[in-house]
Amino acid sequence: MAFEGRGQIRLRWQEGDHADLGCLTETGKWTGNDEACGVFVATPAGNELFNLGSSSGDCYVYGATFLCDGGQEAFQFGVWPAYWPNGIPDVPVLRWGQFGVMASNERTAPGVADAPQTLHLTSYTEPGKKVWLTWKKLE
Repeated sequence: MAFEGRGQIRLRWQEGDHADLGCLTETGKWTGNDEACGVFVATPAGNELFNLGSSSGDCYVYGATFLCDGGQEAFQFGVWPAYWPNGIPDVPVLRWGQFGVMASNERTAPGVADAPQTLHLTSYTEPGKKVWLTWKKLE
């Protein structure tokens, strides 16, 4: 399974060259500061699904907002199937149900010195870049 064990959640641009645009903090916010990347644990939940959590708590979607703070039980996430449109070729990306592309309400991705941004499932009306969440396995 692509999301399993310990790892970082990296954000990749949905379009163009699918550039790496940073990572998630342990609370599930988007940062451009690699030193602030959280460490997540992906645990298989059966039927090709998995749960995510960090030292801040379980990860879930509240409304459309992605959070990892233990405020609810861990959601079961999956990987965007290769035969579905708009994924990144040969890169497993996170999905929740039939949704996967995320965005913030900011015009640009956060820089190294910027405050982390809250992510939500995109409505495609946001001014900034839309992103996929990908997995970088840690040893």
